[in-house]
Formats: sequence, C-alpha cells, structure tokens
Amino acid sequence: KDVDQAVAVLCRACRVAKWSPARAVSYVDHPKKKEVVEAFIKAAAPDFAAAEAGAQAEQIMELIDDQAEAYGFLVLSVVRACLAEGNQEEKALALLEKYLKLHRPPDPYDGGDLLALWYALQWRKSGRKPKVVRKAALVLFKSHEMKIVVDDDGTEMDVGVSSWDEELLKNETVPEIMRDWRLFSDAMCFLTDGAMGIEPIVVEGCWDVLLKASNPIWDSKYKRCLSHSNFGEKEFVKALQTWEEGYKEANGGESDVVLFHLLFPALKPKEANVDICVGGIRTNTLGHHAFKGRPAYQDEGLEWIHHHRVFWMFHETHHLYEGQFKKR
Repeated sequence: KDVDQAVAVLCRACRVAKWSPARAVSYVDHPKKKEVVEAFIKAAAPDFAAAEAGAQAEQIMELIDDQAEAYGFLVLSVVRACLAEGNQEEKALALLEKYLKLHRPPDPYDGGDLLALWYALQWRKSGRKPKVVRKAALVLFKSHEMKIVVDDDGTEMDVGVSSWDEELLKNETVPEIMRDWRLFSDAMCFLTDGAMGIEPIVVEGCWDVLLKASNPIWDSKYKRCLSHSNFGEKEFVKALQTWEEGYKEANGGESDVVLFHLLFPALKPKEANVDICVGGIRTNTLGHHAFKGRPAYQDEGLEWIHHHRVFWMFHETHHLYEGQFKKR
C-alpha cells in the first residue's frame, strides 16, 4: 500500500520487462490508484507530467491507436484536468471521441465516467438548454461521529468525531462536487433530449448538526469496516425541514429541490489498522419524511468517489430506485 513502492514496481516493469507505461498503468490495483498513477507518470514521463492539461490531451491523442486500450485511466485523468481548467473542453471532447470510438475501457468504473463525461460535453457543444431546471441540495455537515468494527470477532471501537478542513471543503471539495453535478446534469440532458437539468445549491442549515454513528458492519472478505450514520435523528430532520421552509418562502412557496447530497467528513483512526468505507443508504432513510421520497446521496469525500463521481451519480440513482426497476 506504499505509493513509492508501487511506483518502483511499475518503473521496474517498464525497464526490465520492456512494458509500455500504458500497459504498466493497466495493472495498477491499489487503494491509492490515482496517486500511484500520477507519481508513476512523473517518474516515467516527466515532460508529459509537467505539461498543462491541454498539452497532455494533445500528446495522448497522438498515442491513441487500436492498441491503446489500457490508456483509459490516463485519458480520464487528463479529461478531468481539462475540465478543472475550465477552458479546455474542446480538447477533452476530442480526446474522449478518439479513445471511446476505438476502445472499451478495461476498468468499468473508468468506462462509466468516460461515457458520462462524453455525453455531457456533447450536450454542451450543442448549445441547447434543458426544458426545465431543478435543484440538487448539497447539505454540509461540520462533524461526524464514527464507530467501527476492526476484526472478525466483532471488536467495536468508538473512533470519536471527525471534522472538515473548512478551507479545503469550501474552496475545493464543494466546487468540485458542484462541477460534477453540472456534468451529470448535462449527461442526463444528452440522454433525455433535455428533459430536465439539475443545478446544485449549497445548504449550510445543517452545518452544526452532529451525525451519530450506528451499526458498523465488518466485511470479512475484504477486511474492512462498513460504517453507518443515523440520518433519521431528530436534530438533522428538524434542521433540514427548517432550511427547506425558509427556502420555500424565498421561492414563492414551493421547493424545486429534487435530490439531496449529504456531505460529511470521514475519519480513519490511526489506532485502527483497517480500511473503512461508508455503507450504502438504508431504504428506511430513502422513505424518511424529511426527504419526501426524493433521493439522498451521501459522500464522504473519498478518492474513489472523487475520481468516478459522475458515473457514481448514475449508479446511485439506479440503486436508490432499484425497486422500481425490477420489473423492467
């Protein structure tokens, strides 16, 4: 799990086994895959790593041929960087077009995100607007209690309370998530002929509510803890309803919020040598009267979600309504 060791193994594969960097990247299966790939590219191709996103897109375009299937992860990283710069969407779209028309990415999550971004950028290029726009409410929580299970015997630990780095949250995490909701919205518009767009808004009305930990589960197959939070607690429900009542008053008596994205900090305790991931939303949460049947996503800001978030939005939307899909 050490990034430097993983990079050393990849560099040795290129040097001794004469692998191409793309082939080496295709074998990376690592909890910190993004950091490993970025560090490896810096070591194996320093000129490429030092270039700006637009120049990187041009360089990869030249390398993509019918043997370049393994470049999926790298294409996704460069496309993401182009979108973050804000003025490189045309190059990002051209790169996606070339890669996706030749290859099906080996990693299904990379493939999902690449397709979603391709749809979104095609919609933007068309210049069309959605027929109606609704809101996605990003609900910010300042702190989060966590309980974890650390072994097969069910040993449970109270980890304590985790909090955000507020500057990072406001300046990086939230703008990133808002950008991804807009990309998801544009991808959905591409697929539905502009039926409905989604615009994210930030909700700080629940900022001081402490989410309580409940019912951690041990996953013995992958040696990790699935952590849960209790979204049904009275303080949270009251804070959310108070915010929405005020929102309605400011918007002519109606709420145009169609979904909630609950954003809270995750903590990995130093004393617990175990992987932690936040478990899925329980069905009783989805039906809770605070949400009135609207989907409630959750995101603890982990790297996997950051890198595949647009695809994750599609995946979770299906998952949340799974009962309605069973007969189709």
